[in-house]
Amino acid sequence: MKISYLAGFFDGEGSIIISRCKRKNRPTVRYDFWISISQKRREVLDQIKKEFGGRVHPDGNGGFTWRLDANRAKDILEEMIPILIVKKREAKIGIKFQMAKGFIRPGSNQFSKKEFPKKAISLREEYRQELLKERRT
Repeated sequence: MKISYLAGFFDGEGSIIISRCKRKNRPTVRYDFWISISQKRREVLDQIKKEFGGRVHPDGNGGFTWRLDANRAKDILEEMIPILIVKKREAKIGIKFQMAKGFIRPGSNQFSKKEFPKKAISLREEYRQELLKERRT
């Protein structure tokens, strides 16, 4: 399977997600990034998994979802960018989010320990909101 096939399929059927999760017992917010494609038939998703990695799981609606997380999702989006039409701007936002997530970590010397959560959360939320806005247009 070629990246061009995946890009075309993803442009029509794929999703780029930046999720925010706040756990009850923790004071911080967690942000995750992934790409996915959902289908009723599993065969093509298994082929995508075989070629590009990730996982395939039932989606709860009688179909299946292929999902690729974090840095691997960023890498695949970077390969698909020249081919994508519909999701090109969303892909660019996802790539920026994941790249920033890698640069902004505790102990990275960019921020003091007190500043880290506030600055990191603010930047991650900014990318999440940018992606949500792009999906509405």
